[in-house]
Order: sequence, then structure tokens, then C-alpha cells
Amino acid sequence: MRSGRAEGITVVAVAMSADEELVRSLGADLVVLRGPGVARRILDAVPEGVDGLVDTAVIGSSARDARIRL
Repeated sequence: MRSGRAEGITVVAVAMSADEELVRSLGADLVVLRGPGVARRILDAVPEGVDGLVDTAVIGSSARDARIRL
């Protein structure tokens, strides 16, 4: 996450509420609560969608719908 921020990327992380402080300390600009409806929560926070997705938790398609539609 820090390398993304160093490149000027806004980092949106998906995590449990208990991990929010940790994820922010690792470089997240915004933390969205994981679980059902995660794509909707990401789009609520970033209405234009996101340009990319890195899935380090292997959550599969549940977050993919938040990518920007080109």
C-alpha cells in the first residue's frame, strides 16, 4: 500500500473494523468494511469506481464490481 501512495495512488483497503488501524498504518487512505455488499460500500466511498484491484485476501469476485467500468 505504501508503494501505491508513493506513486500518488489513493489506496482503498477492505478490512474488518478491528483491523482498520493496522491497515491505515500500512498505508490505506480509506478503509471499507469487508463482507457482503463490499462493492456497494466501495462505490459509495468512491463513486467513480477504482482503476485497479489487488486481492491479497483472495476474496474473488465480491470486490471486482467496484472497478471502474471502461
